[in-house]
Amino acid sequence: MPTKPDPLVSVTDLHVDFALRTNAVARLLGSSSGSVHAVDGVDIELAKGEVLGLVGESGSGKSTLGRALLGLVRPTGGSIRYRGQELVGLPESKLRPLRRELQMVFQDPHASLNPSMTVGRSISDALRIHGLHPGSERPKAVAAALERVGLAPASRFVDKFPGELSGGQKQRAVIARAIALGPELLVADEPISMLDMSVRAKILGLLDELRRDLGLTFVYITHDLASARFFCDRIAIMYLGRIVETGPTADIFENPRHPYTRALLRAIPDPDPSRGVPRDLPRGEVPDAADPPAGCPFHPRCPESFAPCGWETRDLRMILEQRWTTVEPAQYLAEERLVGDPDRFAAVEREAGVAVVRPAAGTAAELLELLESERADHPEEPLWSGVRDMTADNGAVRIEFVERVVPRLLPVVGSAVEVACHHYHSPDEQKADHSSVA
Repeated sequence: MPTKPDPLVSVTDLHVDFALRTNAVARLLGSSSGSVHAVDGVDIELAKGEVLGLVGESGSGKSTLGRALLGLVRPTGGSIRYRGQELVGLPESKLRPLRRELQMVFQDPHASLNPSMTVGRSISDALRIHGLHPGSERPKAVAAALERVGLAPASRFVDKFPGELSGGQKQRAVIARAIALGPELLVADEPISMLDMSVRAKILGLLDELRRDLGLTFVYITHDLASARFFCDRIAIMYLGRIVETGPTADIFENPRHPYTRALLRAIPDPDPSRGVPRDLPRGEVPDAADPPAGCPFHPRCPESFAPCGWETRDLRMILEQRWTTVEPAQYLAEERLVGDPDRFAAVEREAGVAVVRPAAGTAAELLELLESERADHPEEPLWSGVRDMTADNGAVRIEFVERVVPRLLPVVGSAVEVACHHYHSPDEQKADHSSVA
């Protein structure tokens, strides 16, 4: 049986946090009121010559992950290994030589080029910094890179400034600068999202040609599932800093497992005007990465969530806010006065799985009656499966939740897909797997 080759890039339990600075004084003193978990425990492997697509909504952490691979963002934990060499914690003096092998194409071609430099000078400077093609060989290398990306003849473009080029030509120049160094890995961060529709397919076709002709390995970051389907061998779906599903592109599109993946696929626009917009898209907005939901990060919006997904009192507040859109104004005012400040529903004893909520006005019995009334009116609401008991005692409502288990990315039996969802791996499996790893 042939052995599996070592991955080109291996990422293990990667974390990238950004400190929150609430005001100018906090920024000056370097103090923090918390942190944003932009990348929250990611594990991926990338084989040589592969195209891995990182797909997700804005704010999912995909661009931060791409930048962390190149050392443009410093991880706060975990490991990134390139050809077996650890990159996390590597000083800039040792990381800089590796950037010949690890290059990036940014989303905005207008901001990627110095407006006061000609296109030829931008590429030549990159070669000079890395000590490549000295002397008379450098102009030839610049011309070869330009012509390789379709800016031919090179003599027409080498002396042009970025302002004299179209958006597609600028992105070609940015790609030329990246490949001129002879990289092995290219991180393409939304490389077509800011281009006209007429040139997007051409740029994608160019990247595919470079992959085949130069043997490049790609991390392709996008929110556009259609382009990912065309270009990627494998896709990783990201949500709130975590990978929730990953696998071969065909498997992801033909049989999406995670509810978030299915929601993304349903949201793809349909060119048929006779088909309406789907009505079963996720409710609510993407949560704040500075205070992510307990358990599965997608559970507050998930139509398939159930008991162990991670329910907490702020989810209960969301249910009440939905209720108040359907009741009479007088009833809303009375109930809102009883519940009070939303912060009362934000503090949860996550480890114990128990919350003690005091009414802002009225009695604990009235608050309990409100909650029981909502449960009776909407027993199908997934949240109630995660509430084990509610009682009124000592002027407060005590809410006991089912034990929360964070779903981990685990293989789906009989497929090449991995998914982080309790529908495919029971909470007991998740805890058993976690303890065996620990």
